[in-house]
Amino acid sequence: LPAGVAGQVHFLSVSIDPLNDTPEALHGFAQRTGADLRRWTFTTGAPAEIERLVARMDPRRDARGRVPPAVDPGEHTTSLVLFDRHG
Repeated sequence: LPAGVAGQVHFLSVSIDPLNDTPEALHGFAQRTGADLRRWTFTTGAPAEIERLVARMDPRRDARGRVPPAVDPGEHTTSLVLFDRHG
């Protein structure tokens, strides 16, 4: 990222595999890949917590939290979702 933008960005990677992606495993991954932990957080949690977080952050969901029928809820894709400081 350009220097003028880099200080305003923080990445959050949420594992959807908490049984394998322990905090220690995620920290090791961050170190192996050279992630700047001042600007990048790797996290996980209990499956129910992750499900709630993903549901809240999923831009495909409508105001009631429902996924449109065309979206397969079992689909695992790599997503990049951008939020500003106002959400």
